[in-house]
Amino acid sequence: MRRKVFVHTALIVLVVISAFTVASLYTRSLLEVNVRGVVGVKQEYNSSTVAVDVELNIDSKEGVKLINLGSLNIPTGNIVIKKELSRYEGNFTLVLNGELLLSSDKRNYSIGMPCLLDLGGQCFRILMLIPGYDVPLNVEGGYYNLTLILRWNAEGVGKFNLKLFLVLDESFCLT
Repeated sequence: MRRKVFVHTALIVLVVISAFTVASLYTRSLLEVNVRGVVGVKQEYNSSTVAVDVELNIDSKEGVKLINLGSLNIPTGNIVIKKELSRYEGNFTLVLNGELLLSSDKRNYSIGMPCLLDLGGQCFRILMLIPGYDVPLNVEGGYYNLTLILRWNAEGVGKFNLKLFLVLDESFCLT
């Protein structure tokens, strides 16, 4: 019986991973954020990607930083935040949590990003799928002001480079 449950669970996990892999082939990047002991947004994927560079200097064990990323015209559809740790060096621990706020005259969205980066620390999160972070979030099209909130708990000395991408996930669009 245990083996049957294990096989069914493994098949479900494989199907979910395959779906996200296929879906990632049909995404269009709208925003990329690099957090490299610093948070930044670089234009690499297409000409419509918005670029912003922001320094994140962590000089206290705990802290919060609000970063205004400007405004962005987001088309109606599904968006999701993807992340990529490109490098880190030094002797440090860091737990970084984030939240991306999208606000317009008509709508406001908040995308929580718990355990955005966990380098040697302990990060705990609730066991649920977060729209816009774990699964796509359907948004109404329009101009949005974007604010990134980063919260950290750190110790030691080092550097890191974390890229965040706000992408339009066209594989999940209903139109």
